[in-house]
Amino acid sequence: MKELTKTAYQPLIGITPQYEIERERAWIRSSYTGAVIRAGGIPVILDQYQDNETIKALLPRLDGVLFTGGVDINPKLYGEEIDEKCGEIADARDDFEVRLMEVVEQYEIPVFGMEFVTTAIFNIA
Repeated sequence: MKELTKTAYQPLIGITPQYEIERERAWIRSSYTGAVIRAGGIPVILDQYQDNETIKALLPRLDGVLFTGGVDINPKLYGEEIDEKCGEIADARDDFEVRLMEVVEQYEIPVFGMEFVTTAIFNIA
């Protein structure tokens, strides 16, 4: 049996996946996981079906969270109405990511993501 050797610390980076609700499928672009791996980290997939207690138990173990973006955020989250310019909206994902960000802020975990997404909803400088 091959002996395991201890390696340098590898940060755990949570990644939010894309969802296809009708096909009951979550997926992540390999460029996201590949970037985390190339930077020396270990990608951890964060599923929107995790409850608040699971999120609170998992997040303190993470060294960062990558919000990958995707379909449009529901404009009601930032005080606007849905109009014809909006594309597909995933309310379940929005709900999960808002809950996730609340815990991320509580534990002061570094966030990676699309600036327009994080500043519009979460007022992150």
